[in-house]
Amino acid sequence: MSLQTLIRALLLWALGPGWFLSAGAGALRPVDDPELAVGQWRTHLPLNKVSCVEKVGTRVYAGCTGGIFVFDTEDGSLERITRVNGLNDVEVAVLSYSQAYQTLIVGYANGNLDLYRNGQWVALDAVLKANLPVGKKIRSIYQAGRFAYLCYGFGMVELDLAKTEIRSTFIIGPGGRYLGVNALVAQDSFWYAATDSGLYRARQDAPNLQSFEFWQRDTAWGTQKIPGLALYRDSLVTFRRDSLILYKDGGQRALVINPGVDNVFVGVSGGQLLVVNAFRTVRLDANLALSNYPIPDGVVSPSMAIYDGYQVWMGDLGG
Repeated sequence: MSLQTLIRALLLWALGPGWFLSAGAGALRPVDDPELAVGQWRTHLPLNKVSCVEKVGTRVYAGCTGGIFVFDTEDGSLERITRVNGLNDVEVAVLSYSQAYQTLIVGYANGNLDLYRNGQWVALDAVLKANLPVGKKIRSIYQAGRFAYLCYGFGMVELDLAKTEIRSTFIIGPGGRYLGVNALVAQDSFWYAATDSGLYRARQDAPNLQSFEFWQRDTAWGTQKIPGLALYRDSLVTFRRDSLILYKDGGQRALVINPGVDNVFVGVSGGQLLVVNAFRTVRLDANLALSNYPIPDGVVSPSMAIYDGYQVWMGDLGG
């Protein structure tokens, strides 16, 4: 038995009754509680659809429909965090941790936000309360220094982590129209936004990034929806159906992951590039050599994955 197999077996044992850790890619999914004694209470919030995963130290956070559950890889303990004991909303869509500000950002499907730092939860409801005619579900978060850039169906929002406040809103569609942004990255002196109608870019030193006038569509990327975007070793990376697409210096390279199987996620984690589809999670190193993690039995709908330098952790949206 390899060391990695042994560790996974120990994790499975550590979870104890009522929880399930798949082998292989390390997907976390809760199952039903064991029966409680008379007079005891338990929450009945759905925690079986994991949309996002984040690892902070020894703690793996899994965002679910009903809240968050946390698995500690050091002591094997499990914790549920819901509206009953901390969160200000339900249906967690995105998790992102700022090491510099030791803050966990929790984004919800209705636009609401929670920040967790120093053992305290802080709610930011500016997006939730905004009068917007389009969807407010948060799609991704990109961190750059003291700021976190939150991508939504209407554009982007700049969160100042130092001041704990929403600072700016970017509406980048032509003519100032709302345009859904799926992901944002910074490369050299430009911002790149993957949108529902192509790739837009703006200079980082533009005088007013809130104005659409400073955002231009990159015609080389066409007008198709770009579902995700990552920056890996000077290449902009996205996916199209079963292919991973890498752009660098005006050139394009396509890498088919599994023929006929659509990819659902691309991201950089632990210094590695990760791609997820319904068949497997693939980790690519600096030379684009692939390490394969077959989807574990029982996983129905993989959502995303992270890599902690040793093991891949994957979310499952369930059936």
